[in-house]
Amino acid sequence: MDEMNLDRALRETLQDCTNDLKAPDRLKTRVDFAMQNNTTAPRRKMCSWKRTAITVCAVLAVAVTGVFAATSMAGIYSHSWSNQKMSYAETASKAGVQLPEMFSNGFVFQSGYEVFSEARGDAGETESKWTDINAVYEKNGVTLSLETGVPQDALIGGTVKQSREVDGVKVSYTDDNYLSVPPDYELTEAQKEAESSGDIVVSVGSDQVEMNFFQFVSWEQDGKRHSLYGYDTGLTADELMDMAAEMIGA
Repeated sequence: MDEMNLDRALRETLQDCTNDLKAPDRLKTRVDFAMQNNTTAPRRKMCSWKRTAITVCAVLAVAVTGVFAATSMAGIYSHSWSNQKMSYAETASKAGVQLPEMFSNGFVFQSGYEVFSEARGDAGETESKWTDINAVYEKNGVTLSLETGVPQDALIGGTVKQSREVDGVKVSYTDDNYLSVPPDYELTEAQKEAESSGDIVVSVGSDQVEMNFFQFVSWEQDGKRHSLYGYDTGLTADELMDMAAEMIGA
């Protein structure tokens, strides 16, 4: 099946699904970063979930990231219940770790949800599956996600820009400028050069052209993988790593 036919088939499948549920915006950050750190895949994103909600089959809101090649599908695919809002107690229990109800800088727990993911090979075969717990924190309109799960080989770390050791735990920080563009948008020569050099990550599928700054802090502790991330947070790398240190020392 060529790329055009595969794309058409996927669109028709989605159109045949129920109209009750939509892909939650909160998944975009997660899947975009997972895709960015899959070294076998190009950096160009073919789907942007930040501004676009797509109806899906059954009772799951599915966020998909991956590369649709001529005869293959590869990447990390995730889905979550669109209406799941777990309490702090339930979120902490499922995560199996002590989560902050509020960080010292004022970010307060809002709700939690489960994210079910699987890594697929070039032929579309499932190579691994896992479930993460995501806790959402907010302060003055800024949203941060704190994700907890078991370390996964499929989640390959990106370029570390800063790091810090806290009580023997290495905390890594990275960031990227995300340029979201409509499907028919033609990149300027300057934007093409910036994408090629890795200065920006282009995400195709938005309804307008906009630039967002994505920040990501990660660490492993006691057999758990943790990540704290968000878009346009207004926080410095040190401030985000301080939040990680606060959780590590809890």
